[in-house]
Amino acid sequence: MPLAIAVLDPLTAVRRGFMVVLQDTHGRFASEGE
Repeated sequence: MPLAIAVLDPLTAVRRGFMVVLQDTHGRFASEGE
């Protein structure tokens, strides 16, 4: 279940060799935050 590991616990995913990318895009540019 690699996807579940990456979604639920990023640190565990990294320790197992996965690359984890976190991106915060809430309220950027002309977005109303939907």
